[in-house]
Amino acid sequence: MKNTILNASGVVFRNAEGIANLVDDSMRLCADWLFWVRLLQRGGVAYIAKPLSRWRLQSSNARKRPPGELEWLEGERVLVEVFEILKLTQPERDRILLDFMRKCWKWRLEAVPLERESAPKK
Repeated sequence: MKNTILNASGVVFRNAEGIANLVDDSMRLCADWLFWVRLLQRGGVAYIAKPLSRWRLQSSNARKRPPGELEWLEGERVLVEVFEILKLTQPERDRILLDFMRKCWKWRLEAVPLERESAPKK
């Protein structure tokens, strides 16, 4: 439902054999999410609920597409792969995709006023 791994520096790998095969270079935004899903599928993963690294979001986030659009295009691909791994039923898949689509649409709607404010005045 959510990628809780904020940055790769928060992850320690003991055995990286075949790890390059888990990477999908075709994605710009959700490649890390798909990578973590594929890595988790291998097993042997532990989670430590302590702040062991620091992460900071830069204020200048350069995007060519509106918020929510790339999330949907790539996120749907990730979810479909997760559905296959978890063998979810069609109603479960539909519910999750609908919820995710609503989130993407909400991000888009929230960004519209910002885009209008920063647009050049005629």
